[in-house]
Formats: sequence, structure tokens, C-alpha cells
Amino acid sequence: MSTLMTQLGIDKLPRDRRIKLVRDIQDSVDAEDSAIDSRMQFRDPNDTSIPPLSDAQIAELRRRVADMEANPDDQEPADEVIARLLAKWQ
Repeated sequence: MSTLMTQLGIDKLPRDRRIKLVRDIQDSVDAEDSAIDSRMQFRDPNDTSIPPLSDAQIAELRRRVADMEANPDDQEPADEVIARLLAKWQ
């Protein structure tokens, strides 16, 4: 049993409540996946100049979002990255 489950008291919940919690967590993950999918569909579907994202591209974006959320301290603001790259190439 994980220490997090013990710390949160999940290990003390009745079996049916733990199952409900697992389902609620899965629903929240599914909702995030749907949100990611909808954010990736921002382009005009009638605009054929930009091809739709492939399954591999969507999977990579999901992986990157998950990594970003799991490691928020590893992130660097885009404006800092752009400024550093511009300074490097000037």
C-alpha cells in the first residue's frame, strides 16, 4: 500500500468507496484527455492548408502535457526561451 493512500486515508475507506474513487479519478483523466483533444482541434476544419494532427502527434502532445504537469519546476516560460534563442542568434 502506498504512503499516499495511507496519508490521505484512502486505505481506511470501505471497498465500494475506494472503487468509486478509482472511477472518479479515471473519469477526471478521461475529461483531461477530452480537453487536450479539443484544444488540438482549434484549427478550422475547412482549412486544408494545415493538415490534421496524426495519432502519433496527438500522442506526443499528450506525453508532453503529462510531463509538464508532472514536472512543473522543469518548465521554462516561452518568452524566456525565445529571448535566449534570439540572443544566441544575434
